[in-house]
Amino acid sequence: MNYFEAEKYLLNLDCFGIKPGLRRIKVLLNRLGNPHLNLRYVHIAGTNGKGSTAAMIAAVLNEAGYRVGLYTSPHIYSYRERISVNGKMVTKKEFAEILSLIKGVSEKLDEHPTEFETLTALALFYFNKRNVDIAVMEVGMGGRFDATNIIPLPEVSIITNISMDHTQYLGDNIERIAREKAGIVKRNGILVTAEESEKVREVFKRECSKRNALFLYVGDKIFFKKSRILTINGLFMQECLLKGRIFSMDDLLLSMIGGHQILNAATALLALEVLVEKGFFIKEIHIRRGFAKAKCKARVEILSGKPLVVLDAAHNNASIKMLKNILMEDLKVDKLVLVTGMLEDKDRLGAVKIWGKYPRAVIVTKPDSNRAGNWRVLGDYFHKYIKNVDICEEIEDAVFNGFKLAQKIKGCLCVAGSFYIIRNAERKLQKLLKNSQ
Repeated sequence: MNYFEAEKYLLNLDCFGIKPGLRRIKVLLNRLGNPHLNLRYVHIAGTNGKGSTAAMIAAVLNEAGYRVGLYTSPHIYSYRERISVNGKMVTKKEFAEILSLIKGVSEKLDEHPTEFETLTALALFYFNKRNVDIAVMEVGMGGRFDATNIIPLPEVSIITNISMDHTQYLGDNIERIAREKAGIVKRNGILVTAEESEKVREVFKRECSKRNALFLYVGDKIFFKKSRILTINGLFMQECLLKGRIFSMDDLLLSMIGGHQILNAATALLALEVLVEKGFFIKEIHIRRGFAKAKCKARVEILSGKPLVVLDAAHNNASIKMLKNILMEDLKVDKLVLVTGMLEDKDRLGAVKIWGKYPRAVIVTKPDSNRAGNWRVLGDYFHKYIKNVDICEEIEDAVFNGFKLAQKIKGCLCVAGSFYIIRNAERKLQKLLKNSQ
């Protein structure tokens, strides 16, 4: 199996759908020799912010000299993006070799593993093969029945926050979703959370109490304060202050901007302090360097300053609110051209209500997914708030039109709404930016 065949095989696993549960991954890993039992972990769940928090923790541990595995999802260009060691993606050769092994095992099982379960097994096998010191694992969806929850007791578990998402799988109210995500807490473990709702935190506390686990709330343990957005060597950075139980840092630079990223940094810091208390050697300079380097694709990703071009995969109400606030308050955008498309199972009407009358113009496009459904209805929703709404099926065409309009009105182009529009959008934007120089 070569890498092209590996990608094709994984895409075909889509037919097995999403099936929460640990039985298949447990059997698969057992047949592979249980590679996951040899590793140490940081396990991260949450509706929003888990990818950014994972990137920050992994970057700091890398700076501290550890061999760090990082498993995240989804990817934008290649499945390989999900699996890396010290910032370097798994090679095409190793990816294909391990997947070929997993394929042979999977085809002999009573029930075939899903795409995500297969990728999780691949990541764990690869991390064990590379003899990582610690693996930072991002939950795919939920927590209790997510394939990543097959791992043994982690050094620390993290739940960034909770909001309504994936309700068909996790539950139709916030308490049920909270219980599902709290399923990552292991007996005698440690849970770090930045969840601001006291009602949700009470759910976490109860689940921790049942398992004799320590509960740590970021708001009680870390003082954080935003300072300013600045540009360094053409890159947008933000400065903040973080004071924890061990580390106290002012003038701390984050490569990812927005108030929510400061909260993510505070969450990462508290988790890192737990690791220090467990014997990990981490100094302030490692944190400063790691936070300044940590990157997360399509999270308020600024491709250009002139014109201002922002990519963000925000696809639920909480993340769209954060994105809008960053554009308005941090980046001071008053002329916004929004290119957007959302999957059918997302709260499209809720998203439009959040954007409201803020955009000067909206171009609705079709996500590159079989879950796009009636994607054009998003335009009908926007028409209730603003007049300048266009429908453009091809993502590349939508981006081209949006870019030219943003140039014309000297405004900002923002592409948001789904990971399934980001890939084609970024490719087109890179060409446009190159040609406009």
